[in-house]
Amino acid sequence: MEDLLKSEVTTELGPCQVRSKTDLPCPRPAVVELGGILFCEPCARKQEAYFAIGTLTQGRGFITADRELAGRITQAGMRY
Repeated sequence: MEDLLKSEVTTELGPCQVRSKTDLPCPRPAVVELGGILFCEPCARKQEAYFAIGTLTQGRGFITADRELAGRITQAGMRY
């Protein structure tokens, strides 16, 4: 992700689009576009974590069957 952020950084993107249609939109400027959505660096990193968690929960291993591990992932996500 860091290489992606460095290669895509621009000042012409506009505001971060996270929660843009809510009362509490992200106030930071976007630095990268992922899948047609503009993200600031902190929101892009959080999205990267969501993608990683999604990858872990797909397939044969199904992390969701391990309640302790699922709880730890949930707690880690709350720190972002």
